[in-house]
Amino acid sequence: MSEYRLSEAAEQDLRDMYEFGFREFGELQADQFYNKLFDRIELMIDSPMLGKAADEIYPGLRRFEFTPYVVFYQIKDYGIYVLRLLRQSQIVKARHFETSLESDS
Repeated sequence: MSEYRLSEAAEQDLRDMYEFGFREFGELQADQFYNKLFDRIELMIDSPMLGKAADEIYPGLRRFEFTPYVVFYQIKDYGIYVLRLLRQSQIVKARHFETSLESDS
């Protein structure tokens, strides 16, 4: 059975995302958004190639958009490794992934 794992940076991204949603939109909407996001992550576990290649950022990196966020992940033998969940408005550079890539070696 495939699974997903989160980098420490992705875990922090999720906390920040939820807190922002809670503050701006309330608990119900924050919960709904969070649940839909994890539904999407589970879909990616079953079909990891659905995400687009993001080799221009880092070789082997893939992405899927979950507006207004982009989820960056790698395909691993166990499933997917989620490195970051960044707002689309953020500038995406390789430095966002360095620590996360090193932690799943």
